[in-house]
Amino acid sequence: MLASDNARWGEVIAGAENYSLETQEVLVSCVLEAFPERVDPYGELMNCDESLSLTPGIAVSTMLSLLESRYRWALDIDFADPDNRYWFWYRSQDKEEPRMAVRGEEPGEEKELALDIGRQVSRLYDALKRVEPGSSLAEFLLENTGLRPIARRVWTMGNLPMGDIQINVLSQHVLPMHLLRCKLSMFGATKFDPRSDRWVRVTLFQGAPTVKELACGADCDSWLFPVLTAT
Repeated sequence: MLASDNARWGEVIAGAENYSLETQEVLVSCVLEAFPERVDPYGELMNCDESLSLTPGIAVSTMLSLLESRYRWALDIDFADPDNRYWFWYRSQDKEEPRMAVRGEEPGEEKELALDIGRQVSRLYDALKRVEPGSSLAEFLLENTGLRPIARRVWTMGNLPMGDIQINVLSQHVLPMHLLRCKLSMFGATKFDPRSDRWVRVTLFQGAPTVKELACGADCDSWLFPVLTAT
């Protein structure tokens, strides 16, 4: 991209400051998608730490308290009920995207992805309840190495204002759209078209006005983000 291109896009983005924040976000998102070779390197510089860790010296009682206060949604699920572990999730070979299949009826269960956060939390809680509350969590995990990943996740995500999505993805009543409506909306997806109970098709930026339409004062009722009517 030439310096003149940078200036031109800078003028376009600056000019969009007169429009709503939603419109500005649509414009910036489209520009980012158009120049991936310039944008992708900045992904490594974002102020975001995705590591999961445990603070040294945690007692079992402290972890139990966190589980009971922030993961009650998971602890209240009865995973002995087959309906609450109906699905298993795996990664498709062609597109490497998450897929779901019926447990015990369809092949691939041995390749199940660890997306069952609720069930893992339940297993961690049950195991912790069987040991002395004042004992060291580190010592517990030395003897229960398989619970280390979920313990790190609970301690990291449970201490954040917004952590895990509170849903049992194994439940028979869960549909892909329940998760995708949250995730894909961040990418500009607003129209969701379920093709079955296994996958959903989405449309990105449908109804977003062009620059020409903005300049002409297009009908806001047909925009991507509808305008609230006066009450």
